[in-house]
Amino acid sequence: AALAAALGPRVAALALVDPVPDGAGEALRAAVPDVAPRRDGTHLLAAWHTLRDRELWCPWTDTTPAAARDFGTDPDVPRLHAVFTEWMRGGTAGRRTLDAALSTPLGAVLGPVASLTTIHADPSHPWGAAARDLARLGARHVPPG
Repeated sequence: AALAAALGPRVAALALVDPVPDGAGEALRAAVPDVAPRRDGTHLLAAWHTLRDRELWCPWTDTTPAAARDFGTDPDVPRLHAVFTEWMRGGTAGRRTLDAALSTPLGAVLGPVASLTTIHADPSHPWGAAARDLARLGARHVPPG
């Protein structure tokens, strides 16, 4: 959104998918481990557990029975392994990207965006309220389905 605001009329449209509500950044940062390599390998364990939790819970920070996802079968372990491998190859880039994305509240930068902004968010998701709040700033909220 900050890039779209900076580029002004050169941006024709902006789509936001499950935007993080303003003020939730610290909780999200706390939920995403630092995977900078450590000699004892604990960064690998922290990353694997985070990916596993993202697969089993929605949102992954809520591990109550109400947040459990229903698979019908076991989670796709080969896909999880591929995601894990790519995350480790990326090193700390993911954490730096997250920090940059959360450094400015989305509501503060969305106002100056001149292009059509569409927000895709499930209203039943805990972050669905963020989509409704941003829609008040002029964005168009498109529920899934």
